[in-house]
Amino acid sequence: MREVRMTFGEHLEELRTRIFLALLWLSIAVAISFVYGMGLLKWVMGPHESAIRNALREKSTAVIETRGQELLALTRSTTETGGGGGNASPWGWDELFAADLRRSALEQGLRPIFEEFARKLGAAVPPGDVEDLSRKLAEALAAAMGENSLPMNARSLPARFRELERDLKRSADRIGTLPVKKLLGTGRSLETALIPLRQFNQFLDARRKALLDAPIQAAAAPGSASQLVLKLESLYESLDKEAKSLAYENEKPPMAISYLEPFMTYFKVALVFGLFFSCPFILYEMWKFIGAGLYPHEQRYVLVFMPFSIALFVLGVLFGYFSVIPVALEFLAGWGADIVELNFTLANYVGLFFTLTILLGLVFQTPLVMIFLAKVGILDAEGFRRGRKLAILGSVILAGIVTPPDPMSWLLVAGPVVALYELGIVIISLGGKKKAKVSSGGLQPENTRST
Repeated sequence: MREVRMTFGEHLEELRTRIFLALLWLSIAVAISFVYGMGLLKWVMGPHESAIRNALREKSTAVIETRGQELLALTRSTTETGGGGGNASPWGWDELFAADLRRSALEQGLRPIFEEFARKLGAAVPPGDVEDLSRKLAEALAAAMGENSLPMNARSLPARFRELERDLKRSADRIGTLPVKKLLGTGRSLETALIPLRQFNQFLDARRKALLDAPIQAAAAPGSASQLVLKLESLYESLDKEAKSLAYENEKPPMAISYLEPFMTYFKVALVFGLFFSCPFILYEMWKFIGAGLYPHEQRYVLVFMPFSIALFVLGVLFGYFSVIPVALEFLAGWGADIVELNFTLANYVGLFFTLTILLGLVFQTPLVMIFLAKVGILDAEGFRRGRKLAILGSVILAGIVTPPDPMSWLLVAGPVVALYELGIVIISLGGKKKAKVSSGGLQPENTRST
């Protein structure tokens, strides 16, 4: 860029023009962002929705595991003659299989009738066919009485618990791969949480088989539900609620606590994205004003460093969006999620989102800051190597300030900072070697040209 000489008044006029053009670019970008602000807001809300979804999964998984443990505790605390307390029905667990007992008794009662009927007809019916006909007729009579056609909430408890286990198994298969924090042992697995419920259903199946293999007794319905049945009904309702939550996973949007909050947040998103999109044009207008007063080597530094600075900032923002922010929000949302109701305001989340993304964009400027310090002679590559331990400590402290207090978030921030610090040392070292090489043989090109 050529040197331009202007008077003080011309400088002020040029500055006024550049500021006007920069504000014009910003206004245009904000207006466009405002038009498409809903899509931008949904993009911003992506990490929040993912974090809330995972936190609700964590909460449901914790409840399922706790209720399953309570079911197993019931199997250990009750006996075959007691349903869980002094006022319990003497049936104990057997009362859960009243319908199976009635069907088995009906089947055994029909078998002699079929045998007598076949004997009177003079037909030789194999015993296997008699049993098969008896079982089919018993099932038909049970269906006619409405036992098999009842809705799920009116069927027997063992049947409902078995169906509940199948539903939760389908949810566990659909959820698939566990998040990183669960792989590190800091979260709960739905597949693991199902183990107590599966063991409870195995207990019921074993009790049913033992009951049906025993001599058939009269299966009269008790006068009122025992404490055991009431407890099982309560546990089933709690498990069924969490199973439906996992199956449907309804979105839980953030709250707004004032009339202006949705609009002001929408406008804030449009303003920040407008500033981001107009940044290249604003920087160009600044360069048109400042660049004319710089020396050629200073202009060269700006033209080289500015694109790298923008690229590193964008890289830091994207790294925060796809890595740090989801992990941090999931940790914060899941902290005590099993004992509190998860409700977050729109303005608070958007403010936290932009704070973290901008901070991470600035953190990714570390190599450029190091190169600048080396260029002005404050530190060289060897000085940065000697300060490596302090840099690592500083990166950990910085990670603890800008992220939640969990090791995964610290690692996601401190790790890239240390890597960028090492990258800065490598670049400074390569620049120093190149400069030394040019200084030692710098006259050779000039002598060659003179010959």
